[in-house]
Amino acid sequence: MPQFVLDVHLAKLARHLRMVGLDSLWRPDYSDPQLLEISATEKRVLLTKDRALFESTPPSLRYYVTANDPKVQLTEVLQNFECLEKAKSGADFLTICLECNAKILKVGRAQIVDRVPANSLEHFQEFFLCPRCERVYWKGSHYDRMKNWVAEL
Repeated sequence: MPQFVLDVHLAKLARHLRMVGLDSLWRPDYSDPQLLEISATEKRVLLTKDRALFESTPPSLRYYVTANDPKVQLTEVLQNFECLEKAKSGADFLTICLECNAKILKVGRAQIVDRVPANSLEHFQEFFLCPRCERVYWKGSHYDRMKNWVAEL
């Protein structure tokens, strides 16, 4: 599977790529030289809306995103890198933290009891935690909406 680094213009696309399980680095403070270095050093494809940055990147490590709508951008990138069917299958859905790109881990209720609303603790049994930023995830109604959204791509 490809790994990506995204420019400042593609924050929502980065979250969407993470949602379907694709390793996607993005930070609002990455400079163009940092993006180029990360791409070259880690062999990540640079996704960009910046024509000059695109032209500065080796052809094998760049992709110019043409769409403006984040959902269309996601479909565009998934199709270009032949990941659409895998993404739609849901095999890697929400395995990566949407905020920081770390792999999330299944945890027991005791580890998150003080960080989840009481009604969620009552209704849900499975919880997941990002070991880096400590964001907690569970399969609430938002999970089903997100999964349906991906299936409709």
